[in-house]
Amino acid sequence: MSRFVLSFALAGLACHAQTFLYVSSLGTDSSTITTVYNTADRSRVGITPLRSGGIAVAPDGRTYFVTDSNGASVAIYNAGSAQALGTAATGGSPAAVTVTPNGQRLYVAAYAGGLISIHDARTLALLGTVASGYSPSAVAAHPDNQRFYVAHASDRDISVFSASNFRLVARIATRGGVVALNFLNNRTLLALDSAGEEVLRIDTDSDTIEGRFEAGPEPAAMAVRGDSVYISNSADSRIRIFNVASGRETGQIALPRCPFPRCSVMALAVDGATLYAANSSQREVFAIDLATNRISGTFDVPTGPRWLAVGTAPRP
Repeated sequence: MSRFVLSFALAGLACHAQTFLYVSSLGTDSSTITTVYNTADRSRVGITPLRSGGIAVAPDGRTYFVTDSNGASVAIYNAGSAQALGTAATGGSPAAVTVTPNGQRLYVAAYAGGLISIHDARTLALLGTVASGYSPSAVAAHPDNQRFYVAHASDRDISVFSASNFRLVARIATRGGVVALNFLNNRTLLALDSAGEEVLRIDTDSDTIEGRFEAGPEPAAMAVRGDSVYISNSADSRIRIFNVASGRETGQIALPRCPFPRCSVMALAVDGATLYAANSSQREVFAIDLATNRISGTFDVPTGPRWLAVGTAPRP
């Protein structure tokens, strides 16, 4: 009887949840907007009118955060309505942003000034800042919420900071500029080295590189699902799939032929059994069914989609 009640409750929860896709698009006039879509019917929920960049979704899916590179700020929005709930100042040209797994803190990386600002994720109150290095391109919070990692497009390293006192505790040398960071589990951090065309497997117990594997030509974005990592490659308009443990390529996802020499997939996001891929050469985001590795739908988005995020929230 208890199993039936639990199954019924979980089914009810699934029925009363909705998944949103967040797409920041860089227009031909250099203006950027973030558009929110309901993934069930690909309908548009709302627009965030900022010169926006990075996007992060709160763990509970109820709110999302968008950086404003023009206004040097970060804003928080309601997921279901795209209504602004607050804004806070950051360093110059903020781009990368992430929320801690416990939903309490927000880390924002200012690309121009190399400054990381730390905020209360509910109020956006500034808790502190750290100088990380030139051109911070990605930031990730450890699953234990005790450390955060900052990668740099210019400096060949990843900086590790304590979340309690914001001090630098380690530097991890890389061969080139890292453009994406994703935690595989509580111990392993994956880093996409675009210049080195490889994925680094980092042991966060010792903050050392424990392995690496080739990512294909001109890797641009990375997403993780289970033991698989998905890498978009701008050179040949393909998304390659790798097994993280072995580093072996297990498959490829071919993208449609573009009117340009190649599709430019600059962002990836995973939600359950669906991979979303932003083709920055076109006005489109592909929804890919990971059971078949085939495109199951296409979102018609503003010109030049560049950043993606996805999150599930309970219905109001």
